Amino acid sequence: MTNRTTGQTLLIVLGSLVLLAGLVCVAVGFAQFADTDPMSDDNGPMFLFAGGGLAAVIGFGIVVFTRVATLRANGGYRVTIESGRRQDGPPVG
Repeated sequence: MTNRTTGQTLLIVLGSLVLLAGLVCVAVGFAQFADTDPMSDDNGPMFLFAGGGLAAVIGFGIVVFTRVATLRANGGYRVTIESGRRQDGPPVG
């Protein structure tokens, strides 16, 4: 069970949709780019491919950073610093 707020849930849904749309644009742009004539000046498929990649990265970032914020708020994402001894030396830290 998670204590996600409505805003965090909406951000995860938005990020997932942007990620999915970006991946679709990458696939369509790549397919069109592969089918075009090498001598043509049409840059549409290249822009679709690049824009889709950018959208996928942004959508992935929204999802990941929202999930991390949710986990940190619930206390499930902690960094533990341990101190101990090196095997061949004095105690550390």
